[in-house]
Amino acid sequence: MRHVPNLLAGVILAAAVGYWGHVRVTGPAPSSVKERGQVVIVDDLDPEYLVAGDLQDPEINGGLLRFRLVADERFVGVGVATVFPESQNRQRPELGQWLDFTGVQDAGGIDMRPWLKQHRPTGPHYLNFGIWVERLGALEMRTGWARFDPSRLMVGGLCIEAPRREAVRLEVRTAGGQAVPGALIAVDRSTSFEVGLISYMGPTGQDGCLIVSGLERNQDWIARLPDGVGPFRKPVMVRFNTPVLDPVVLGVDGMTGVWSFTRHYLRFGLPGESTRIEVAEGQGTDLAKVWPVNGWVGPGRGPWTPFYVTLRQHDRPSDVPIPLTLRFQQGGSVTIKDARETSKITKVTAPVAPAPGNPSPAGARPSGRDENR
Repeated sequence: MRHVPNLLAGVILAAAVGYWGHVRVTGPAPSSVKERGQVVIVDDLDPEYLVAGDLQDPEINGGLLRFRLVADERFVGVGVATVFPESQNRQRPELGQWLDFTGVQDAGGIDMRPWLKQHRPTGPHYLNFGIWVERLGALEMRTGWARFDPSRLMVGGLCIEAPRREAVRLEVRTAGGQAVPGALIAVDRSTSFEVGLISYMGPTGQDGCLIVSGLERNQDWIARLPDGVGPFRKPVMVRFNTPVLDPVVLGVDGMTGVWSFTRHYLRFGLPGESTRIEVAEGQGTDLAKVWPVNGWVGPGRGPWTPFYVTLRQHDRPSDVPIPLTLRFQQGGSVTIKDARETSKITKVTAPVAPAPGNPSPAGARPSGRDENR
């Protein structure tokens, strides 16, 4: 996970530690970028900030942040939520100091009360968000930036207007044009070259597509596959400009032939939990090789969060099960009886004592069990 100042680390849930750490990709640095240690500072970031108004709900005393959508849209969860204080020199986010809030989401938005209680933040802050929204029967990631004063959260809640603005349909395909479900896509402003700092990240669906909306008009963007796809780990990058009418296609050139994709589900205990599949190994040398499409199972889409595994079609035995053992980032493992058949895995955590000054269950160790057994 990216480095976090000790002052802020206390409110990060351990469930979110798999989110950023494995998706950093570095490319050519534009002239507007300065480096300070390991942190990339983007000087010319100037987003259109969305309105953060008072939440008109008498039952909310304070500390909760919500998102306002139109009538035919439904909030599902939070996939990206990063808060930055304001720079001392300019009215812009200080990207060298950040805090990931995906782990403290609830059924309606983000619960900022632990942060407010422990750290008493002051002055303007900036939220970069990507929320999962159900629209017309499908999920899309709604994005944006909002500027807010934490003091307003001390006495009431805040509600951010999250309009659709510009939307782009991102497609991931093999060399033969086959749709790739479960591929992790990161969308960034073109002025940023490090995946994870201000990225909007989410996986493709069953149709190999991810819709990202809420983008600003007349901006240059980069779409990337920071984790590659399956055994093909080389990142893929495509540039586009909003508005964009045609789908933006990210092709995995090395993925030739015909591939089989199977959807599995991982159940988390909390909506903000996420994890990384560190190792996926089959049993026996005569079985086909199976890979996770990407190793990250992200937050906000539960309680049953889908992920995909893939294998070459011609490697697939006709009647022999292909067991697959998954080992997770924080420890623990589970074996799926047959990777070709959809399974449901419940993530089990063994609670441990929290770190000093940390109210969250830091250090919980995930394991799992196959619910199909």
